[in-house]
Amino acid sequence: MIRSSIRARIEARHRLSDVDRTQMLALMHTCYDGVESQRFFSDLAEKSHVIVLRSATGTLVGFSTIRLLHETLDARPVDVVFSGDTVIAPEYWGSKELQNAFGRFCLFHKMRHPLRQLHWLLLSKGFRTYLLAVNYFATTFPQPHRVAPTKLV
Repeated sequence: MIRSSIRARIEARHRLSDVDRTQMLALMHTCYDGVESQRFFSDLAEKSHVIVLRSATGTLVGFSTIRLLHETLDARPVDVVFSGDTVIAPEYWGSKELQNAFGRFCLFHKMRHPLRQLHWLLLSKGFRTYLLAVNYFATTFPQPHRVAPTKLV
């Protein structure tokens, strides 16, 4: 049950404050077992952006890390959005704000680079997250009865 509304803001990772980073780690500890601080901060350092979710009072209640990669596929530049750690405090589950912010991130990037293919690399623990990919992207893998092209693997 959502207690109140939340707002998402897409931040460059290097602009996060120490307080934000500490709150992000605390939220990971709250929602997941076995989170190692050093590994979390090391992984965060490799990301380019973070979608930060805040409650009406400004408290950090969720986030998703993003790494934007510029690659080459068939001698053409392509961009790859890699979704990293993602967590939302349980009392805010059901909000679509994170999905909306991720969609805006991809849309704004695509508008700046309309001729480049944009790929989303998603590691998913559950079927709900996988459904996001299937519902938002025309082609996804894995797919039943369809093998991913080797050039994408």
